[in-house]
Amino acid sequence: QTLLFSATFTEDVMNLAKQWTTNPAIVEIEPENVASETVEQHVYAVAGSDKYKLLYNLVTQNRWERVMVFANRKDEVRRIEEKLVRDGINAAQLSGDVPQHKRIRTLENFREGRITVLVATDVAGRGIHIDGISHVINFTLPEDPDDYVHRIGRTGRAGRSGEAILFATPREKGMLRQIERATRQPIEEMQLPSVEAVNDTRINKFTSRITEPLGAGGLDFYRQLLERFENEQNVPAIEIAAALAKMLQGDT
Repeated sequence: QTLLFSATFTEDVMNLAKQWTTNPAIVEIEPENVASETVEQHVYAVAGSDKYKLLYNLVTQNRWERVMVFANRKDEVRRIEEKLVRDGINAAQLSGDVPQHKRIRTLENFREGRITVLVATDVAGRGIHIDGISHVINFTLPEDPDDYVHRIGRTGRAGRSGEAILFATPREKGMLRQIERATRQPIEEMQLPSVEAVNDTRINKFTSRITEPLGAGGLDFYRQLLERFENEQNVPAIEIAAALAKMLQGDT
């Protein structure tokens, strides 16, 4: 008896089944409707060139602990992960190119909270069962609505609430309608965060980074160092503080 299991039945898989089996019986499992009351679904209408900026703003504005980001292609997954790491976000990638030993280590780091954002393809993302994934972001919409159902099944597990966010370009509106039919739920469209809201969040985060060491103490050495610099260079303390702030924040 020959049995063949596959997460998806593409044309290639069906041809393989025909090659190695004789008059096979096909048993398909109906995908569960995981778009339940535990998973909220929202969509942002955004141009393809602005998707990464939106992803970065959402991740940096919110205190999400575990986020999965899905993209359709391996090269796209790699580029997203590289940009996130470059911008100071703890991110890692999973795709068919990632060796098994690295995949296991990456998932463990994600589970333990050492990685905040895990970027994956559909194939690599299937079978990931990690509690506490609060958000699933569809950077690109899948080519099959069933893949979307599997994607958002990574969140809202064990009775917890979760959120599925879709980035949809005008060209992807057709797939968005198919996804709504597959999940039997309308997906609420969200307004893009304004520049003012993004800047306010960044300012609040920046000032909190200053407040924490002020409360922790242990500043005597640095205070003496800056007082000496202030006297020797005849530079006001506020100018020194501004220079240090620019060093800390960079071009952001």
